[in-house]
Amino acid sequence: MLAGVVVLLGCNLGCNLGCNRAKPPDVVFVTLDTTRADHLGVYGHSRPTSPEIDRFASDGVTYRRAWSTAPWTLPSHASMFTGQLPRTHGARFNKEGEEMFGNRVSRLGEDATTLAEILQGRG
Repeated sequence: MLAGVVVLLGCNLGCNLGCNRAKPPDVVFVTLDTTRADHLGVYGHSRPTSPEIDRFASDGVTYRRAWSTAPWTLPSHASMFTGQLPRTHGARFNKEGEEMFGNRVSRLGEDATTLAEILQGRG
């Protein structure tokens, strides 16, 4: 099971954000939570369960092996958006944290800088 399939559209972070352009490119960050790779056509599923994902993947890069920083959504997504490990960004299970979905969790730390904040700072 994939904790999150990530697709970053509309920008090449290495070039486009540093290039002189009248308008910065739009960025779309797509995640699919708890998606089973073996149920997507791009990864070999025989039924047409994901025609649009399969079409998109045919023009892009497909990864056969991926790792997550955590086995559940909150810390995994926090890591994707900050580039930090859960022990650094703070979004994880915590006995003193607030109640969320029947668990006690801590939110993302106030000092964590997110991808959205970086992109906003660059226009």
